[in-house]
Amino acid sequence: MSAVEVPAPDRFDWFVETISSAPMPSALDARDAAAFQAEGAFPGLGPVQLSRFSYSPLRSRRTPALIRRGDPEQYRLGPVTRGPAWCARGGSEAEPHAGDLVLWDTSRPYGSGSGLDGGGVEVLVLRIPKERLPLASLQVDRLVARRMDSTTGMKAVLTQFLGAVAKNGSECRPRDLGQPRQRGGGTDGRVPRPAAGL
Repeated sequence: MSAVEVPAPDRFDWFVETISSAPMPSALDARDAAAFQAEGAFPGLGPVQLSRFSYSPLRSRRTPALIRRGDPEQYRLGPVTRGPAWCARGGSEAEPHAGDLVLWDTSRPYGSGSGLDGGGVEVLVLRIPKERLPLASLQVDRLVARRMDSTTGMKAVLTQFLGAVAKNGSECRPRDLGQPRQRGGGTDGRVPRPAAGL
C-alpha cells in the first residue's frame, strides 16, 4: 500500500482508516496531516505476519478503551530500520533508533511515535500470536517498550532475516514463506522461543 495513490489532503485520513480497520484499533495523530506520507508491505509468514511501514512523523496511542474494542492478542517485534522513534508503557520510556529492536504487547496500553528529528521513520513489524509464543508475564515486563540493540548476535541475525523477507518476499512462492512442512519434514509452524538474551 502507498499513500502516493491517495490525494494529498486525504492521505492521513486514509492511513488512519487503514490502521483502524485492522483488529487492533489505535489513536493516531500526525504532526503535519496535510503533508503526510506512508507506505507499507505485508509479506506473510504462515501463522506469523511481517509488515514494513514507512511514514511521516506520527504519534500513536493504545488505551485500555481501545484494547477493549479489539485485541489480536499478539506480541509485536519491531526492528527500526530508519529514523528515531519513541515508545512508552507504564513508567518506562525508550527512544529506539535505526539498528534497535522494540517489543510491545497488544494487550497492554502503550504510546509510541516517530519523527523526533522532524523526519520519517521506517520499521519492520513482526506480529506473533501469543498462543504461538507463550511467555511469562515477568519476561514480557522486562522486554516491552525497551530499546534493544539489534546489531550483534542473534538479534542481528533475526533483524537481517526479517529485512531480507520484507525486501524479497514478493518474489517468493506462498508456500516458501508460510506452508508448514509435513510430518517428519521439520517445522510445525510454531515460533521458537527467543534466546535468553533477547
